[in-house]
Amino acid sequence: MASAYFDFKQFRVNHQHCAMKVGTDSVVLGAIIPLIGSEQTILDIGTGSGLLALMLAQRSNAQIDAIEIDEAACEQARENFENSPWNNRLQASQISLQGFQKIIGIQYDLIISNPPYFEAGKNYSIHDLQRSKARHDGDLPFVDLVSGVMNLLKETGHFWLILPVDEAINFKAIAHSQKLFLSAQIEIVPRAGMPVKRVVQGYTKKLVVEKMSSQILMTSNHSKTESYFDLTKDFYLDNLDSR
Repeated sequence: MASAYFDFKQFRVNHQHCAMKVGTDSVVLGAIIPLIGSEQTILDIGTGSGLLALMLAQRSNAQIDAIEIDEAACEQARENFENSPWNNRLQASQISLQGFQKIIGIQYDLIISNPPYFEAGKNYSIHDLQRSKARHDGDLPFVDLVSGVMNLLKETGHFWLILPVDEAINFKAIAHSQKLFLSAQIEIVPRAGMPVKRVVQGYTKKLVVEKMSSQILMTSNHSKTESYFDLTKDFYLDNLDSR
């Protein structure tokens, strides 16, 4: 049985009531997003357990709003926020992105998301309803995600997300059709010699030259690469002895 919580260096994430547990995708995204230091407002779309929001709270001084449509997950995120060192800067709301953009009166310097990406109606068999909703885009199709980001992102702001390779290609096409432009792309390779498994993408409202790079997580001997060690050294407890 999976543990009910996951400990990082500065905070604990309880996730037993969340469909999606603490995983590498969110840790990579939370650690790899470049910050300029002047971010005042951050929005985490589909926060789940609140992991991404907590990582960005550790890395910044911003006020962070986190939205989550699932009631149990949102309550878990609130608990994790309250027990963190940054509880005065974190707020979780149970609401959809579609509903949130209708009532919020601000725009954000940074928006982040580890979104659902399986297309609703496709043959991805997940028996647990909560997990299925978290992984399929029925409640948040890419076109709605892009539209919400366009409404909530400042003109000078940045949007970052992580997706599988094929879905990242699809998302880029939808984003560009709505004038949200790819500014950076980081290909994530799980282990040396393996194909790219995930893609971290950054978007802006301004058309810029795209910056392309890659990040290999593990060596062929299944140990962390030096670059992945450095990327996550402020978060993972096992980084203390994983060189």
